[in-house]
Amino acid sequence: MNRIDAIMDEAAKLYQKRFAESCQEIQRELEKKWDRLEEELRVLLEQLAWKAKAMHQDGRKGMGKYLMISHLYSSFLSGSYEYRIEILDENMYLDQQECCDYWSPSILIPYIEGDHEYLRKAMSERYVRLREYESAKVIRDYQFFYHSLVFEIFSHLKERIEILNDYQLLYGEFMGEAIPI
Repeated sequence: MNRIDAIMDEAAKLYQKRFAESCQEIQRELEKKWDRLEEELRVLLEQLAWKAKAMHQDGRKGMGKYLMISHLYSSFLSGSYEYRIEILDENMYLDQQECCDYWSPSILIPYIEGDHEYLRKAMSERYVRLREYESAKVIRDYQFFYHSLVFEIFSHLKERIEILNDYQLLYGEFMGEAIPI
């Protein structure tokens, strides 16, 4: 087994435990701030839908069919933790006119950063001279847990934000595979 495989095996042992601990705190925080989160996303989505409809009426864009929420791997490495939210026409990724906005889940950022710091420190203690690309791989694989949480947030919002009923909701990697919400 090479070094990176050994690091990833060790990190995988930490992921479940750490995320379970974080999720308990996140759940309490979401219960307190759910209304604010919902309103923040409602405003963003309504503005985006208005923009897409205006572009369609001007003949610059096909009728919006999909609302895609995409996680951006690079944003987790850069610390901006953004998700791209876009309205696509029937051509999906071949849609010629971009209609998107970016959302950073501010309620989750302290937990994401805390988990990242915990993982970096734990792995640095286990592996002498942990290299930046090794640390980045650990963080990249851990992102999955937060992406699944954001998927769940949008699943719950689907019932509560009316504008979401106008589109087929998709979630996935930017310009990659997507699954329906």
